[in-house]
Amino acid sequence: MRVTFIGSQSATYVGYLLHECYLDANLTSLYEHLIRSPDIDLQRRVVLLLAGTRNILYDDEVADGPTRLVKIIDLIFDRDPYAVVLVGQIPMIGYQEVGSNLYDVQRRVISYNAAIAAIVSRMIQEHGRMILVVHTSTTTWEHQDGSFVGPNGLGYLRVA
Repeated sequence: MRVTFIGSQSATYVGYLLHECYLDANLTSLYEHLIRSPDIDLQRRVVLLLAGTRNILYDDEVADGPTRLVKIIDLIFDRDPYAVVLVGQIPMIGYQEVGSNLYDVQRRVISYNAAIAAIVSRMIQEHGRMILVVHTSTTTWEHQDGSFVGPNGLGYLRVA
């Protein structure tokens, strides 16, 4: 099988592959970017969705995060009913040695990830959608150099 990455963005941290990642995008702005994406109407896609990190990190509309995530997933399936969506849970934020400084953030990660699992389960049961959760618990402390947020290469390999 040949895989072609699509999207209107590229960056060195994902190996110059095309994607729809937007640095510092919260769930609301990600939805707005996706609506305008030239690739949103492509059919029979496999969509890798990891969204909500910024909301969690900055405590930005966290309570509405799951609802906003559902809106993004619904957009994907509305445009491509045959899509397969892999929804990644948010990797733990922070390093082991500074974990106590980030307990509130880590609690939000755990809560949001539980909501992702419930959302996916409901979408499968109620709509028969082709959607799965990608668990990221194995990426807990593998972060990019100098970043408490994004996984490093090993972390992304474990997610994959």
